[in-house]
Amino acid sequence: MKRLRLEAAANALTHNPGTSVLGVALGCGFSSHAVFSREFRQRFGEPPSAWRRRTRAEMRNHGQADRKDGQAAPTAAAHPGFVFPEPEPRSPTMDVTIKDLPRQRVAYLRATGRYGTMEQALWERMCRWAGPRGLLRPGEPTVSICHDSPEVTPPDRCRYDACVPLPPGFEPDGEVNTAVLPGGRYAVSRVDGTVADFGPAWTDIFARWLPGSGWQCDERPCLELCYGEPDPATGRLVFEVCIPVKPL
Repeated sequence: MKRLRLEAAANALTHNPGTSVLGVALGCGFSSHAVFSREFRQRFGEPPSAWRRRTRAEMRNHGQADRKDGQAAPTAAAHPGFVFPEPEPRSPTMDVTIKDLPRQRVAYLRATGRYGTMEQALWERMCRWAGPRGLLRPGEPTVSICHDSPEVTPPDRCRYDACVPLPPGFEPDGEVNTAVLPGGRYAVSRVDGTVADFGPAWTDIFARWLPGSGWQCDERPCLELCYGEPDPATGRLVFEVCIPVKPL
């Protein structure tokens, strides 16, 4: 679908500065620079090169913004799949590790709509299915995938997957779908916090860590790994935000 290819290209222009505009165009299935530029301008109202300059500048400025008098930084250009709230200032240190994640087969349910409105109900459905089948195992994370950026995709068309890993040989029934997560090299930030820390964690890794890191995103999905349920008393849990990377 052309809309999805254009939205993927818009995200790649922001987060893959080492790839030329032509490389982005060809990688997203467009036959030439001219065709891509025409379609991109019709969809987003500006040429690909202008989009790249503007959104990269917004992302850099977000990480460097002066927050005097409690002023929040401007919203960064979103990565594929998350709306970045305007977070409170965080610690100047970040613990980001480059890891090779394994290829993994998962069962998943998908919802389409505005992020922040559909996740809880979808996970309740997934847990009702996965729990009785012994698939919610201690120490093994569940996986969330937000496929689209609300800054480039209409909010009612954003796709969200709730995933649980499948053991070898397990064949689920038709209530869920299956997919294989490709694995590979990811930049991983591990957070011990609450649900309110999810957005700031994504903001930190994209707006503060990625620029100047020597890495860029590639076409694989970003992942959010959650280890267990929030503590009933404190609401805290351990989660990891994972962005697929390749060297600049």
